[in-house]
Amino acid sequence: MPPRLSATTQHPVAQLNQPPVVAPPPLALTDTDGYGRTQIGKASYYAHKFAGRTMADGRKYAPKGRAAASKTLPLGTIAKVTDLDTDKSALVLVEDRGPYVRGRIIDVSATVAEALEMKDAGVAHVAVKPVAVPHPNGTVTLGSGADELPPGAVARAILMTERLAPMFH
Repeated sequence: MPPRLSATTQHPVAQLNQPPVVAPPPLALTDTDGYGRTQIGKASYYAHKFAGRTMADGRKYAPKGRAAASKTLPLGTIAKVTDLDTDKSALVLVEDRGPYVRGRIIDVSATVAEALEMKDAGVAHVAVKPVAVPHPNGTVTLGSGADELPPGAVARAILMTERLAPMFH
């Protein structure tokens, strides 16, 4: 299990033990992956009709934001999503539950879909690597995506996750 760190702790990003790559359970709606493991699967993006609708975290979905929906990652998780065909990646904030289509592991906002260059296809083969994973006790665990970002970006992700975590628990 990766070390539990706070925003004030030095972040040994280069020294992290890489968690194993796992496929998420196909229809796990209640189990969450608090260990920050990489997930490989299909991503889709929110249709325009969802703009302004309330997400699981209570906020409104904004197509120009960095929102994502996951069935297994805790709300408030910051993750790096990489299109495995184009090698394009973007950071997302898990604010919603879903997708509810078999075989898909994450839904992303329209802005993220554009950054991943998946908007025309609608679906992409992706790796989802959590960077900062919040826990109910207020701690934050670094995930498999943390070692792919500069230390300053990891520190900002941890600060944001710590700030938002109370909203989700």
